Amino acid sequence: MSAWADRSEQIDLVAKALVASQTSLTDIVKGRTANAGQYSYSYADLRDALSLVRPVFASNRLVISQTASSDENDVVVYTTILHESGQYLTVQPIRFPVGKTIQQSGSAITYARRYALMAVCGLATEDDDGASAGTRESRPRREERSAPAPKSIAPRTGEEEQIRAILADLPASEAKAIRDQFRVEFGTTLSALPIDDHPTALGWVTARALGVSSDE
Repeated sequence: MSAWADRSEQIDLVAKALVASQTSLTDIVKGRTANAGQYSYSYADLRDALSLVRPVFASNRLVISQTASSDENDVVVYTTILHESGQYLTVQPIRFPVGKTIQQSGSAITYARRYALMAVCGLATEDDDGASAGTRESRPRREERSAPAPKSIAPRTGEEEQIRAILADLPASEAKAIRDQFRVEFGTTLSALPIDDHPTALGWVTARALGVSSDE
């Protein structure tokens, strides 16, 4: 499967501009803090990502366009990188459960846009304390707080793959809390969850990652 859902006949100019942009982009600092009750975590939102990407893309004559649609089950987000020449690249769409409420659906679209934007631009997120620490001795402590890398497990379905991607993108403390809640909610771990329950689990994890109760 190609990484691109659609592309112009020629892509030499847009590809060259995208490469130039990625050499200038830096990781996104998680400068915002959310309070999830028993714990808090830092995060970067869609606005943070766009604020970083837009000026770099503009300097290379690129714009990024994201469109969303929905059906009974999913919201679908397409991301297109457009060059001033008219050349373009559209990545494969990202799907998330549509949600039970308008708020959940809107949050799913926002999360999908951020996830797609960071993926196509090759971006990662970095804690604000780590970004400002430089070479201070406090930096190794951040590594000590990080959870051990999970064992590589091949996802059985597309929903499981998306769940693992969402958890991998979250701060370690938040991901652990969601995994703990997941075991209580579903009575098992994701690895042992029956495949038929994967769509429901994806909706549940997406809602928790967005800070929206799936019971609303």
